Amino acid sequence: MTAAPLLGYWLAAAPRPGQGWPADVTALGEHVAAAEQVLPGLTAAQAALVHEECRAARLAFVEAHAERLHAALGPGRIEHLVDGAAAAVPHLLGAVSPAHDRAVVAEGFLRVPAVARSVAAETLQPTARARALAGSLATGLATGPVRVGAMTVELDGGTAHLRGPGLVDDLETAVDLVLLHPDARVGVVHLGGAPAVLPEPPAEMRLRRELGCVNKLTTGRKPWVAAVEGDVAGFAVYLLGAFDRVVADADACLHVPAPVYPGPRLARRLGGDLLRELATRRDPVPVYAPTGRRLCHAVTDRADLAGTVAAHAAGLSGRAPLRPADAFDDDYCRRLAGLAACDPDA
Repeated sequence: MTAAPLLGYWLAAAPRPGQGWPADVTALGEHVAAAEQVLPGLTAAQAALVHEECRAARLAFVEAHAERLHAALGPGRIEHLVDGAAAAVPHLLGAVSPAHDRAVVAEGFLRVPAVARSVAAETLQPTARARALAGSLATGLATGPVRVGAMTVELDGGTAHLRGPGLVDDLETAVDLVLLHPDARVGVVHLGGAPAVLPEPPAEMRLRRELGCVNKLTTGRKPWVAAVEGDVAGFAVYLLGAFDRVVADADACLHVPAPVYPGPRLARRLGGDLLRELATRRDPVPVYAPTGRRLCHAVTDRADLAGTVAAHAAGLSGRAPLRPADAFDDDYCRRLAGLAACDPDA
């Protein structure tokens, strides 16, 4: 049989979950394994169709069995569920593009609101890395800055200062340490001066960024200030929407020169009009311009920046955050799944 008719038979035999766990596991495995028999002799476009169909089958399987898998694997972060599901179900991750397949599995879990809410709530807990560091850092913070990967954390009275280029795992761990430290009553994240815009990370890392540092900055446990000390580019521009107060050097500019996914939490906070304006501007936006002032609460000369940041931090110290904590509602869960699927509206 030639390649094209064989492809047609294979597409027509796509599994449809709903026959029960054992039957669905078997059907998925047989369908994905059979793809290897179909691929030889196909055109590039036909081969791409086969890979997309395999991902669609994986997505449908995980969505149909998300609650069962979640109950069996236990609560945890999204990477815990993806790893556990891949170990339990043969052929759930392919060899051609495992990172893409991991995002598909994550999307399947997050399409089920009850599972998505559990994942979001679980990710608010301190990371294992932060728990391991917390004891030693509690003493270290009293004597000077402590390094957390690419970042440093320093306690000045009741104000914790976070410095460095981390925007995913290192920033989340640093935020955890501030939340865990009883003497830290307000956090200040110092931003600006990035030499280049980093490319958008893979979908799974975008989920970790959203569920980790973004949610921990916005769930109302301690107030946060952003100190914009130089030009801010890429995702860091959107991250300004997470803070209770943003204080900027008047010489700084904001720039989103390439497509960046803000994630559902920051998209909701910033609003569609501002997101579109930032995304479509090809030139940097001065912080003192109208668009910049929509993100920055105070703009000051460089010589006065440290004092202005300190004043804002002192005004928030020990107080409840100015922004209300955001809920993990069904719309948020839907947009989380969209973030895994690289949906630009997420």
